[in-house]
Amino acid sequence: MFKHHLAIGYKLIITQLILLSIAAGVALFISDWRGFISVLLGGGAWIIPSLYFVHKLFKPETVRDLQALSKDFLLGEGVKLLLSAVLIVFILFFVSIKTLSFLSGYVAAITASFLMPFWVSSRFGFATGQGGAKK
Repeated sequence: MFKHHLAIGYKLIITQLILLSIAAGVALFISDWRGFISVLLGGGAWIIPSLYFVHKLFKPETVRDLQALSKDFLLGEGVKLLLSAVLIVFILFFVSIKTLSFLSGYVAAITASFLMPFWVSSRFGFATGQGGAKK
């Protein structure tokens, strides 16, 4: 069961990377290399903590009850947000970036996080209660 959810989690990361690549390409086209790097750093400030969250929450070798899963989810999400904030502060203080480009990369990665549940529910029938793949 957790292997299936782990695969979905990694699809979320891939979706984030795709949207980040599009945003970085647009930044390179309308800006310069510094804007391109800023977009990548902005997206990385969300994607790297997301990788931690997916890896921590969906460990296949761990059997947990609902209460332990809820605790791990909240702890993982909290650590993800804290790690993201630390990365943002580190980048803002120590790297010369274009702020608007950085924010666009960050927003692109977060947008993928919000869009993924809609894609998963329509693809796997979670919203309709079918539980199987789309016919």
